[in-house]
Amino acid sequence: MTSVVGINEIENRIAALKTTAFTNGAESTVGLWILIQENAKARNTFAGAISLRELLGISEDAMEQHCGKYWRKAFTTDTCGFRHRQWKGCTFISVQTTDEDECNVPTETNIINRGDIEVEAIQNLIEKIVSSSKEDGASRDTEAAAADVDAMDMEDDATVDDLDGTLLQNIFNCFRLDDMRRTVAGVSRKWRETALDASPSPEDYLATLGEEYIPSAIEILGQQQEQETGLSLIFGLVRQNTSLQNAIGDVRVQQRVADAQQQVAGAPTIDNCLHLLNCALDNLEADRKEVPVAMQHLARRVILMTQQRQNEQMDAEDEEEQQPRRKRQQQQIIPLKYHDNAKKTKTMHLQVKTITRSCKPTASTKIKQQHIRRITNEIEDAMTERLGVNGSDELRMKVFQQLANNNGLTLLDSSETVFTFDECFTVLHKANLSINQLCIVASFIRHMRPVFKGMLWPNQLKQGLCDIIGKGNLEFFVKQLPLIVAKNEDKWAHRPFWSMTRPAELAQRLLERAILDGSFEDSIEFSLLLNCIVVVWGIDKADRDTAASLRIGNRLGGNSSKHTQLVAATEDAAECYTNIMQTFMSSRYPLKAYLQELTYDNYHMLVLTIGEGIKACRCITIQPTPSLEPCTIRQIRINLVTDPVSSDSVDWDEPHDNLPHTVFYCEGDELRICLIQTTEEISGIQIKNSNNEHTTMNIQFMIPILLESLNDADLREMKIVCQQIIGFPSNDYKLNLALTGINSASAKNPCVCCLAESSNFKQLSEALYRHRDPSCDPPHKDAPKREGTNSTKACHDRIMAETGGGALPLPEYRKREITAKNGSCFHEPAIDMPWIKIAHGEALHIMNGIINHLNSAIFLRLRVIDSNSSWFQKAKSILAAVTTQLEEELSLTKTGPSSTQYRKDYLHCQKLLRDARDFRLRAEQLREKWEERSNEVDRAPDNVALAAVESAEAKAIEALNAALKHAQDDTGLAHQIKLSRGNTELKKLLEKYIKGGSKKPFGPGEYCFKAGLSVCGANFLTQHGGNDLTTDNGMDVMDRFDEVATYAEQAYPEDSEEAKEIRDFFELCRQLAKELADLLSFMKSQKKCNATDFLNKLDKFLKKWDAALPDKDYFLKLHHLIHHVVEFIRRYGMYGRVSAEGFEAIHALITKLKTMSRSQSTLNRIKTVNGKTQTVMKPEVMSATVKYTERSTGKKRGTYKRKASTQSTEAAETFEAYDVETVGGVVYTKVFAGEGVILKEHEHYWRMLTTSFTPPEWGEHFQSSTTIPQEKKRKICSGAELNLN
Repeated sequence: MTSVVGINEIENRIAALKTTAFTNGAESTVGLWILIQENAKARNTFAGAISLRELLGISEDAMEQHCGKYWRKAFTTDTCGFRHRQWKGCTFISVQTTDEDECNVPTETNIINRGDIEVEAIQNLIEKIVSSSKEDGASRDTEAAAADVDAMDMEDDATVDDLDGTLLQNIFNCFRLDDMRRTVAGVSRKWRETALDASPSPEDYLATLGEEYIPSAIEILGQQQEQETGLSLIFGLVRQNTSLQNAIGDVRVQQRVADAQQQVAGAPTIDNCLHLLNCALDNLEADRKEVPVAMQHLARRVILMTQQRQNEQMDAEDEEEQQPRRKRQQQQIIPLKYHDNAKKTKTMHLQVKTITRSCKPTASTKIKQQHIRRITNEIEDAMTERLGVNGSDELRMKVFQQLANNNGLTLLDSSETVFTFDECFTVLHKANLSINQLCIVASFIRHMRPVFKGMLWPNQLKQGLCDIIGKGNLEFFVKQLPLIVAKNEDKWAHRPFWSMTRPAELAQRLLERAILDGSFEDSIEFSLLLNCIVVVWGIDKADRDTAASLRIGNRLGGNSSKHTQLVAATEDAAECYTNIMQTFMSSRYPLKAYLQELTYDNYHMLVLTIGEGIKACRCITIQPTPSLEPCTIRQIRINLVTDPVSSDSVDWDEPHDNLPHTVFYCEGDELRICLIQTTEEISGIQIKNSNNEHTTMNIQFMIPILLESLNDADLREMKIVCQQIIGFPSNDYKLNLALTGINSASAKNPCVCCLAESSNFKQLSEALYRHRDPSCDPPHKDAPKREGTNSTKACHDRIMAETGGGALPLPEYRKREITAKNGSCFHEPAIDMPWIKIAHGEALHIMNGIINHLNSAIFLRLRVIDSNSSWFQKAKSILAAVTTQLEEELSLTKTGPSSTQYRKDYLHCQKLLRDARDFRLRAEQLREKWEERSNEVDRAPDNVALAAVESAEAKAIEALNAALKHAQDDTGLAHQIKLSRGNTELKKLLEKYIKGGSKKPFGPGEYCFKAGLSVCGANFLTQHGGNDLTTDNGMDVMDRFDEVATYAEQAYPEDSEEAKEIRDFFELCRQLAKELADLLSFMKSQKKCNATDFLNKLDKFLKKWDAALPDKDYFLKLHHLIHHVVEFIRRYGMYGRVSAEGFEAIHALITKLKTMSRSQSTLNRIKTVNGKTQTVMKPEVMSATVKYTERSTGKKRGTYKRKASTQSTEAAETFEAYDVETVGGVVYTKVFAGEGVILKEHEHYWRMLTTSFTPPEWGEHFQSSTTIPQEKKRKICSGAELNLN
């Protein structure tokens, strides 16, 4: 029942609800969830759930009046004291506890519903606490004033020995009595002394105690001999108050309390006093009342008595030793936070007097210490006498080092024996460990080698690493979006998408890291660009996540995942056009606008460096306006003003829409830049235009530069430059198609750079024709580039205009014509990428595509040769025989006169089985009726009915035996059924194998080629039939192709036609592989390159390609290589520098970091992954990483020789022999655990098609080969080297 209440009561009720998480009764809400919404969806989905407002007993009007219309949002913040979770579209909250379980989520069993026993208990507790706060308000204010007479001003961060006022409030005002009893025993000594000094006098106790607690209080307080008030004064107060005497008499009626009081009166020991206190607490618990303030003070007094007893014991020990310890009285002011009745935080400063005793060593220990000190002094005196007073510390250390060596000891410098937190993170990062794993290693070392305690690992290792990872990271946001999660795009689900709030800051951090660690490289060193910053971005799909990444190209070895950072990602979603448009390329988020301007080259980077060795560096991204045409090189003049500006006199400019600041600049202008600083730090820069002094931009650094880390010489070596940012998209071709809006790679115009039709891909480019013969004009013109009226956006707009936005009911052929005529751009482009920026085609995927197309062409040619082998021809004949047997002898479909004997026997057996089933059902019915009659009372057994039951059961057994006899003995039908099953499965396997749907080799040629690849270290991907290689494997195969070809050439007898055909084919392939390896090495290089060298290598490669594979059509990636890569190299003078190799490699790192984060919260998991990846960009971690790299880098190794996929050189895979059976003199092999059979002569084919078995004769010709080592012969002949499943 709700009512209109005030704001104080609302707060009291919410606070009372929070206390239910610290109770153990029916009112406990630990692990329970409360519905917070009351809309129609919540009422329909969770009709029985009680809402938060109903549980609190507050009306909706009261909540909106005092807490606002959107008061429910206040219960979903991080600091509200509640946890919140979404389930079935509704929000639930749970009271937050210190040891909460993140795995606890709302379910059908842990939601509080109307009518539950918890509802009444919770509401009763809330009403009890609220009414108690109203009644005791005045008395509590009096007590607070008396206890806070000497209080000082409030302090927000006041704590007492790590226990703040909120925790004390929970202990004494919120906890149940049994919880309070346990908590009292666990508080620290400093807190006990503080709380006891704050306690009021016994008179105040008696004035505030309820009548039922007065006897217990008198008995306890009466034992405090050291207090001003003794027993006489207390009993005097009692005699003056008649009500107190009556209360004492009433309570002593209870035998248990009376016994406890008598024990205290007879023996006033601390144990008896504690027993009496427990009696009083039990009475309170029985009545289910809250602990009053007086009882809290009573508990504190008992603690004081315990402390006094400990002091007395220590005094007794001093008397026995006759060497009393010195007592030191310390006086300090300790602030203690607490909450008053209005829930306002107050702080009272308590004057604490503590008595401490200095620890006195035993006599033997003291003598030993004096002896050691005397010897140490003698050694130091002798060393000073020999070395002199001014002797060098280095010489002293050498003496100590020699002494340590002579005695088998190790001398350690204390400043060098403990890692810093930055070095610990470097260990964590380089070893791919989680924080918990590193802490386990540290703990293991401490326990296994106690001598290292206090060494190697810093104190609070875990906390220090968490601070490094969690602080100073770039801001990001997380959204739950409905995304496609199935590859065929027919299933949707909510998945997290996160992105950097200001993406430009990530590029700034990466550039700062490159400059500070000395790996920065000027653009002119690796390209034709002068004074530019190369930024490469890409979106790539891993197994589960799709990630957008950034990296700086201006660094040595910058194509590594170590120098790549995520800027956005989705989890567990498909990589498709719809998802990309909702996430990375959505105009609602700043990422799309940033990537668009980055690709247009509209950004510039201001780079400030300080110090000759660059001790500090800060980078700021700006966008000069008005912008020029996309991809236009633009130089901006700047001038550094030496006089700084005080930060007190400036207002910082915030970036618009979280994008870089726009700065007005025209030709002839000059940007004047001065520093903004205080006496302690450089906070930012101020930018003014020389022709427009009124336009001033004040930009703040992400991290200020501390002046204390710089000297005057460093400040004199201060430089600032402005360099244009050249952005390059680096995506695989599938994603480029999605970003440009082209339907797919199978479209009529699938190229992302031009309008070439797929049927004309074999036409060479004009550049290649002119390279081959400069005197002749090319026979064909290059297809129009996708720019101007042929741009992807213009083409899409025309398609939409002609199809009415896709809504006109046009025939399908007409839609295809319109789409093909307009460049196949049916979808709206996600982002405008100038064709020259994607002309590189992404080196990694182009190389991989060419390698795998060559690989598949070789396999196809070998299959053609192997299809004439005896093994494959026999497979065809077996398929024909099995098919004939199934259709003729084992057919169940033929009827009439042509029906087979198998069909007749099968139908007759079915009839016998039906008869047996009918007999069995009749027998079961009779048995059931007979048992029912037998269970009736006073009924004689019916022997006639029992005989009928037994007769029916005998007939059922007889009928079943007849069916079995017919199937096994009379006709052999059982064998025919098993043969039918075995042959049916064998037919399916053979059909798939012969049609080429299986990756099983057709014959020895294909087998030996794959064996050669495997022995040379190649690994096959599972995608696309399992014959594709990774890029690294593919390049290794091209380098060692001569060795691989040797294996394939030994597949057939040397004088056979097949062997001659294979040798001729592989001789051409050897020449092709050599030229391809040379071209791939050029494409992978990070150095500056030129178009002429590229055309030379491309021309040689294509000539060998056409010679080896004359019938193979050119494919999309090969067309891109021929027509557009040369234009990119001619424009920028680089190629491999902008590949996506780093983007591909970072997925493994992200997967590793995600597995380390055990948090069930999406936000916390993403925060942890981002923190660990961004920490490597922090200056302190960078210095530790550089030191590690310098010390761990050794001599560069030679060519890496890959080992075979299977390390064993002797053991071939062993196969168990199949069981056989003989029927009619014919031997059959059992399959399917005996439930099916096939002919014994078909066993080898069954084994190869279901296991990795290969015929032994396929390796026989290697035995006579003199070109293959004996060890590798055993590998190939064993058949164990191949993954043929």
